[in-house]
Formats: sequence, C-alpha cells, structure tokens
Amino acid sequence: MQSLNEKVRAKPAWDSTIASGFGWLSWGLGLTELFASKAVARWLGLGREARPVIQGYGLREIGAGVGILQNPVGPQFMWARVAGDLLDLATLGATLKGKTTKPQRVGLALGVVGAITVMDLIMSARLTRLQSGKQLMGAAT
Repeated sequence: MQSLNEKVRAKPAWDSTIASGFGWLSWGLGLTELFASKAVARWLGLGREARPVIQGYGLREIGAGVGILQNPVGPQFMWARVAGDLLDLATLGATLKGKTTKPQRVGLALGVVGAITVMDLIMSARLTRLQSGKQLMGAAT
C-alpha cells in the first residue's frame, strides 16, 4: 500500500500530461483564432468587426498555452483558461442576442465552450489541490 507521500509524488506525472494537453489545446485554438479569424467569424455568422476580438482571444489562448506548457502542474494558467472560457461564454452569449446570422452555430459553440469550461475547472481545482498538498507536505518535513 502506498503512503500519502508516495501518492502525492505519483500524481504530478499524470496531471502534468493532462495539463500539457490543455496547453497544446490552447495553442491550437489560439493559432486558429489568430490566423483564421476571418473563417471563424464567417462560421459564427459574424462580420468583419468581430475579427480583432477573435484575434485578441487567440493571443490570450496562446499566452495560457505557453504558461501551461512551461509549468504543467502549476494551476495559475489553468485558472487563466477558466477566466478566458468565461469571457468566451459571455461574448458568445451576447453574440447570440442578434449579432449573428447563424445562431445555431453560435449555440453549438456555446455548448462546446461550456463543456471545455467544465474540464478546465476540474483540472484547475485538481492542480490547486495538488499544489496545496505539496506545500503542506513540504511544511511537515
């Protein structure tokens, strides 16, 4: 049977792998928003005026991805993803109220971003607990 110390040490490798996946996801989404903002805007039924916002959100995603990949067991940039998700949800919700010619697609995007937000929240909370456990273990030794 593993001791608590062994369990705490064993989790970072798994959590690091999952968090790195979120980091690469951020890179992919960010690059898409940054370099294909016209296609994203068109798919959502939005006009030209949406492109700078989409590109700005892409830069935010890339920043979160860089932070996660540099420190995959640190929760800070995962929480930045959660904050970004909330901003995305608010923006898509506002878009759904009349600025789109394709409300079904915006609704689909809301559902996808909502699901990603749940996953980001779970991982952020997990990494925060892991970091707190490490700090407690360090203080006890």
